[in-house]
Amino acid sequence: MHAGRRHHVQDAPAGHALRVLQLNVGAFSEAVGPCGAGGGYNREMTKKRGASGSEQSVTDQAEIELFKGFRAAGLDEERAMRSVQAVRVLAGHGIKETLEVHQAKVATRVDGVETELTAKIDGFESNLTAKIDSFESNLTAEIEGFRTDLKAEIATLAAEVKAIRRELTFFRWLFIILIALLTLVVANG
Repeated sequence: MHAGRRHHVQDAPAGHALRVLQLNVGAFSEAVGPCGAGGGYNREMTKKRGASGSEQSVTDQAEIELFKGFRAAGLDEERAMRSVQAVRVLAGHGIKETLEVHQAKVATRVDGVETELTAKIDGFESNLTAKIDSFESNLTAEIEGFRTDLKAEIATLAAEVKAIRRELTFFRWLFIILIALLTLVVANG
């Protein structure tokens, strides 16, 4: 190809160059067919990977098509191969960045789940602590109530015992006085 076209592709911004390349790859593939100008690159790929044309992977086919597009854009074979390698590296970085983005999303989601789980555990712990404190307060109140009732019953029983003792003391003195009177009556008698 002529030098002006090569110059145009090399100086264009990356996005524009890729778009021109995509258009050129499509047009060139239709015009040349599967065995066209990518022969050198096909041979290089076969040597590198030891694959025949029918056994090549989708990635290899995409690289061959990319090579053909660079050749159609006016790059010599060496520059076209370097450009394909650069695109491969960029694609690898894209995958790495995509993985990093997914890792960040997963880490964010895990942090969210952990925060939510921690909040639920803290809430459960607070509820459990509140129930235990309530049960303890109720039990303490019931024990205190039982003690108060028991003290009241003991005090009542103690008062009744004192009353019975007074009555017994009264009846004992009355009985002693009656015996003394009867003894006087019998002695005078």
